[in-house]
Amino acid sequence: MSPQDPEYPYKARVRMWRDALLSGDYPQGQGYLRIERCVSDQDPTREWKYCCLGVATDVALKNGLTSFGFVDERGAQNPAGNSVLWPEVAEWYGFESSNPEVASGLTACSANDNSMWTFTMIAASLSIHYRLDEPEENE
Repeated sequence: MSPQDPEYPYKARVRMWRDALLSGDYPQGQGYLRIERCVSDQDPTREWKYCCLGVATDVALKNGLTSFGFVDERGAQNPAGNSVLWPEVAEWYGFESSNPEVASGLTACSANDNSMWTFTMIAASLSIHYRLDEPEENE
């Protein structure tokens, strides 16, 4: 069943991802699920930065997925690669790919890392692409 299907059973989980992107709790980064970086060249304070799929991973971990955690600061032991979802996370969301589309023909990695979309833009696109604001059959 496609995530665009009105009866897609994982829609609530994709909504949690969208809401986390909008929360302001995740500083945006590129290239890795999450990585520790200095706040700026002038401020040596370190903070975690997340790509949009790193946020999706954190949401899954905080909401019931317990089979693994972030292995290191870059997620480098992910068998699918540093910047895409772990297979377990993709399955938790019901995605068929470790780099799901956020818009027709545009993957999450491309939006976040190549097109430099903000989390707000990615969240808005998730709402449209996955029809998150349409009521589900069981709601």
